[in-house]
Amino acid sequence: MTDLLFDTPWWLPAVLAVAGITLFWTGNRRQKAGPRNAGVVVLGLMIALVLVSWLVDTQKEKCVKMARQIVTAAEQRDAAAIKPLLNAQTTVNNRIHGPDAIAAAAATAANGYDLQSLTILSTTPNQAQTVITVQMRVLAQSKSYRPTTVDCEFQWNQTSEGWYLQNIEVKSIGDQDVNHYLDRLGM
Repeated sequence: MTDLLFDTPWWLPAVLAVAGITLFWTGNRRQKAGPRNAGVVVLGLMIALVLVSWLVDTQKEKCVKMARQIVTAAEQRDAAAIKPLLNAQTTVNNRIHGPDAIAAAAATAANGYDLQSLTILSTTPNQAQTVITVQMRVLAQSKSYRPTTVDCEFQWNQTSEGWYLQNIEVKSIGDQDVNHYLDRLGM
């Protein structure tokens, strides 16, 4: 229910707009105050719903934003921007641990593969109780290699102190084994 309020799907305001306009138009043409006023109320509810959805970020939306920030920082080889988004317990594929090592590994990978850009193709957030996962497909473009898709998953866990990024799981890099890339980079 809160997803409908704070993370409103596009079709809900569209249905409310059509219903509100129809009620208003019909009531106004027939000079009946009841349907006309109901149309105005429905349009007001639609506007309120859009504003609440736009102004309030859910935990899922915050996690998606942080995942995007990590990808952008990795693309720009900006270790200082990556570190605050990570936790001391954050790992990458259970091989790289902590903000310093992860930021260094991201810079090493970007430099090692002559990375030009990372373009986020899709994001899919899911929440199950105290865990939010953001699945992301990214297009990596390099000066030395052909464009490659990278599938990864960011997993946030909730504690009494708030949400923290527990794990980044790189699922696939093109059609190659992820461990091949990690081994090649010495990670």
